[in-house]
Amino acid sequence: MIPNCMSEGAVTMATEEETMTAAGNGPREWATRMLAPGHAVILDTETSDLDGSILEVAVIDAATGAVLLDTLVDPGDVQIHPAAATVHGISAAQLIGAPDWPTVFSALAAVTADRVVLAYNAEFDQSRIPHDCHRHGLDPCTWPTPSGGDAS
Repeated sequence: MIPNCMSEGAVTMATEEETMTAAGNGPREWATRMLAPGHAVILDTETSDLDGSILEVAVIDAATGAVLLDTLVDPGDVQIHPAAATVHGISAAQLIGAPDWPTVFSALAAVTADRVVLAYNAEFDQSRIPHDCHRHGLDPCTWPTPSGGDAS
């Protein structure tokens, strides 16, 4: 069973409505804070299927657009669902020689440390990262959960 880091107070995740409510003077103020240099990063993942393992992780600086992490991930013996491959175009052959999840998670934790992590589909990414951490015996509560939340 995957622990709920949110209930343990380690990380937070906000709904879109909570994000807008927490934005003080509204979305513009929130966006200005998120786009301050060094404040936030934007995360995207690609997976083997909707309930599967992460195949690719990308993180960019929200203010500058600088790529902080962009790597394929070797999912081990996990098969890529054909529908997922159609969406992201990643094949098993492309994953040969890619780093494993423990290596990528270490890099992910480093580039997201002390930063707000934003993601278009934060709830999905929130579910996949702990999934892969638990597959490899890692503590998923050691990194900031993707959100649109009010982190100052």
